[in-house]
Amino acid sequence: MKIVLFAFLVLILASCGDDSSSTQSGNGQGTDQQTSICTNCRIFATAAVYNGNLGGISGADQKCANDTNNPKDGGLFKAVIVGSTRRACTSAYCGSSGINENLNWVMKANTTYSDLNGNALFSTNASAIPEFPVFFNAQILTTDKIWTGLEVADNDGFTAAGAWLTGETCDDWQDSDAPGGRYGENMITQPGRDYLGFAYMTEACTNTNSLYCVEQ
Repeated sequence: MKIVLFAFLVLILASCGDDSSSTQSGNGQGTDQQTSICTNCRIFATAAVYNGNLGGISGADQKCANDTNNPKDGGLFKAVIVGSTRRACTSAYCGSSGINENLNWVMKANTTYSDLNGNALFSTNASAIPEFPVFFNAQILTTDKIWTGLEVADNDGFTAAGAWLTGETCDDWQDSDAPGGRYGENMITQPGRDYLGFAYMTEACTNTNSLYCVEQ
């Protein structure tokens, strides 16, 4: 009888499961983003450059993981890039629904992001998108152009801050022969134009650019 009771208790405990694996974020509807664990989150630009065929969003993330600029100190870095399975906003600046517009997005709300030396570069707002100004510096300015797929507000690339919408993405970052992909121009650091580091213009997907990688 004691053996039967013991077995019954074991079955009950097993059915309760282990909640420790439930580490998904509520950062947007329909996301399966892993819960972010960094508190002093970092960002870097890849040393390597790539054409528009990144192997999709997952391929871009893998390039961040493998890049020589990745400190490889236990931090998980993903690409600041948008496409069909990752977006920042569906309305300009996520104005309609805030953080609920995020999908598999790689930034956290109300968080400061720094370079690999700990110098603060920008902070995000409650919609998990950067607030301007953004202080790019030598740690980030390792290259001229950065693939992002992010759209600007009025499509001219000059007068409007990036709206954090999805623009051209080289056919979801899987085709170097596609007509175009959006990139940021992070060498432009004049006051009032720092947004161009995230969303500038479109160019042929045969061109090669770097990626921004942010810690999760």
